[in-house]
Amino acid sequence: MVEDALQPTKNLCQFLCQFGRGGNNNPIKSVPIDIAADFWTVQAFRGNTKAQALVAACMKEALQRRCDTAFNNSSFVNHNDNEYL
Repeated sequence: MVEDALQPTKNLCQFLCQFGRGGNNNPIKSVPIDIAADFWTVQAFRGNTKAQALVAACMKEALQRRCDTAFNNSSFVNHNDNEYL
């Protein structure tokens, strides 16, 4: 079952909590993409609406980029990544 596969390890939250959140002069530390993706996916499955929006937006962008590349569609290729920053 998908939900079982996405269950975080009991130490995932502890692992993520060791990273700075910015502000108060705390340095912002990065986490590996796989861990961040798993964390936000689990949060989305748990009903976090902000996480659901984030996961949906990331999925749409990833699919759009892959389809544009696969089918030589220029609708997304002409976009500048700076538009999203």
